[in-house]
Amino acid sequence: AALHCASETGRVVKVVDGDTIKVSIEGRVENIRLIGVDTPEVDSRRLVEFFGREATEFTRRLSQDKDVRLEQDPQGDTRDTYGRLLRYVYLPDGTLLNAEIIRQGYGHAYTRFPYTKLEAFRTLEREAREAGRGLWGDEHLKTLTASEAGAHVGETATVCGVVVSAKYATRVQGAPTFLNLDRPYPDHPFTIVIWETDRRAFGAPEARYANQSLCVTGKIDAYKGKPQIVARDPSQIEGRGDR
Repeated sequence: AALHCASETGRVVKVVDGDTIKVSIEGRVENIRLIGVDTPEVDSRRLVEFFGREATEFTRRLSQDKDVRLEQDPQGDTRDTYGRLLRYVYLPDGTLLNAEIIRQGYGHAYTRFPYTKLEAFRTLEREAREAGRGLWGDEHLKTLTASEAGAHVGETATVCGVVVSAKYATRVQGAPTFLNLDRPYPDHPFTIVIWETDRRAFGAPEARYANQSLCVTGKIDAYKGKPQIVARDPSQIEGRGDR
């Protein structure tokens, strides 16, 4: 998308959730989706996801009623499919809100689609995870078997099992690698997904992790009813012998 204006300013009038805010810009109120960060959901129509309220409160504490500077990503679209403006949000002291949420462990780096700060945000997530900040804290993290994961969708947890089938799906959008634990596709109880944008960091994951007993730490999502974790960085995956 063309860059209409590189930077604009406005005031945060409402925090919708950890990664979405409403900003008044020259008299109009726009929904702003923070680029590159994914926080737990607090949709009232569904269950509130693990750490969703904490993430919303963190964003509110940092940004509510403050004058912010908004920047578009030169690589990305200006709006998402819901019509929200996609922006980096800079606080009055120059802090990048998108990055601070990840740094403090209130959200995950979003890596499925490319943007200029992807590598930096991935690094911030790894550092937060390794330091046990926020939702990565040991007191929050459960360790689950692959078959238990389905009961914990929306939570950040460690899921363990054996990779019994693996596929690099080059014809699927996003060219994901699927690592199925404990039973092969389509009877698998759980999948580790590695997107093409992250693949380089893993080498050839379908070969590297084949037949291995391992544990993966991240947010459990569901796709077509099956639980999965998106692994963005090799540090999320440990062999059972490492634990």
